[in-house]
Amino acid sequence: MINIVIKNIFVYSFSTEKVFDAEFGRSVNIIYGKNTSGKSTLIQSILYSMGVNDSKENLNDIIEEDALFRLEVDHEKDGVHKSVIFVRHDNSLIISVCGEISYKFNGINANNSKEHIKYKDIFSNIFGFNMMLQNKNELVKAPVEAAFLPFYISQSVGWVYLKESIGDYRFYKDFNCDYVDYYMGVDGSNNNIERYSLEKEKDVLNKKIRFLSTYKEEDSSILLSEKIDSRFKGETNKFLEHFKENSEGLSDLEVKYSDCCNEMAEVNERKKIIYKIIRNIKLQRPELDKCNVCGQFLPSGIESLYFYYQDINDALTQKKIIGEEIKKLQSKINSISEKINTKNKDNAKNYNLLIDSSVDDISFKDWLEYKSSIALKDEINRRIMLAEDELSVINDKLKLITGDNSVVRKRKEVEKSFLKIFLSKASSLDVTVPKQDKYRDLYAISSFPYQGVELHKIIMAYHFAFYKMVTSIKKNHQFPFILDAVFKEDIDYYNRELILKFLGEESKSTGQMIFSLAECKDDDFHDHSELFDVKKIDKKYFDEKSSKICIGDSKNTRAFLLKRNLSEKEIYKLQDSLKKLDII
Repeated sequence: MINIVIKNIFVYSFSTEKVFDAEFGRSVNIIYGKNTSGKSTLIQSILYSMGVNDSKENLNDIIEEDALFRLEVDHEKDGVHKSVIFVRHDNSLIISVCGEISYKFNGINANNSKEHIKYKDIFSNIFGFNMMLQNKNELVKAPVEAAFLPFYISQSVGWVYLKESIGDYRFYKDFNCDYVDYYMGVDGSNNNIERYSLEKEKDVLNKKIRFLSTYKEEDSSILLSEKIDSRFKGETNKFLEHFKENSEGLSDLEVKYSDCCNEMAEVNERKKIIYKIIRNIKLQRPELDKCNVCGQFLPSGIESLYFYYQDINDALTQKKIIGEEIKKLQSKINSISEKINTKNKDNAKNYNLLIDSSVDDISFKDWLEYKSSIALKDEINRRIMLAEDELSVINDKLKLITGDNSVVRKRKEVEKSFLKIFLSKASSLDVTVPKQDKYRDLYAISSFPYQGVELHKIIMAYHFAFYKMVTSIKKNHQFPFILDAVFKEDIDYYNRELILKFLGEESKSTGQMIFSLAECKDDDFHDHSELFDVKKIDKKYFDEKSSKICIGDSKNTRAFLLKRNLSEKEIYKLQDSLKKLDII
């Protein structure tokens, strides 16, 4: 187990030159001061210094004053102690381990930033925090905030809701189960993703089967189509046989028609060329016309005249031959086209007769629509069968996953041990644990049916019992147990004394404990001052062994940062922090 003890925290504002500095003891630490003096601010500063962004919003006023946060903790594992220093300023965070190993992260203020994701890996390595949670259909590393959840009760919501003091876990599936498993040392998350994925597939398949079955049963067209299908099969088969015969001859005619059209196109091209040749020859008359190249008159001899008239006669002969070919081809094309049209008309006529036919007042057109419904029905049945086969495979896999009862037995043992401790803590606080299982079974507890002081005490009992279980397992890290506002409710004298006595007894077997309470040194000081004066509380309940950190001298509000001269030790902390920020 890795045990963490907070040694000191230093906060300095560059814009206002205000400072806060405090040393912590290894056992009990009491943070006290007037209401709104800054007690919660100190606790949130500790968390913020360690990379927790959940408390950043509550520190905006200080952060906007250009504040630097420096936190030093003692890291102990197997008897070996290391000093770990966190320095956080603006958007940067530095971790220094033993003054030797250092890590720097820029852009740490958003949990989804790449730098914060890198920081989460380093944080996990340093503190041995390896919780995995289910996000959608994969296992992901838990946020940094989850490392503090068993060890922190916030003033704002911690005394009402059990697992909302720090972080937001609403988007993680089965968070409560995975969270308790991790801190109780139960290895029950190995098959969570596979099981979740299979259950998701199973749900999709069940919905698909229900939808298809309902559609098939409720669609009247599918039901009617089965009844009238056979009536039109005879007429349709006759039409298809005749259509097949026609189509075979039609296909041959269409091929011939295409060939003739192609041949006609070739002949027309030849015709264009002949006409061009004739036109050019007529412009090359001997003696009368000039050469296009040299501009001289063409020769006028007998030989030239002979060749000239011979060329004209040859061209005119070709023109006549081509004309005859065009006539024959056009006649052939027209004949084929007429035959094609006749066959198409015959098919159309037979189709129209089929369309217009009816049996028992049901037309062929209606039957075609019903026929498509039959095809749809067959397709629906096929899909239902495939989905049912897939569902059977998934159910077999789920049986294998859930068939191992070792995890169930381990959880029952954990719940039994927890309940015993929980009942003992509740008894010490004079509060009764409800009889229903949902308020006693560790994996089922989410809230308690109490209000006011009763709710305050039973939540305190729950957290101390959970803390006791976590630290007794010695498998995970152990952070300081921080309780913000142990007297949050308007608590009477009896219950105030009861809680202080409880904290005093628990401190003997608890690691470092940090809790805050209000102390006000106004004129109307309480009659039972031993329950409101921190020095007397320390003497009576903690044997004067607690470390006391006062905010605002128990008189001032918003007094977390004060403007004063820095001590030599504080100057060293500031310079050391700046050195780490600038050099690393």
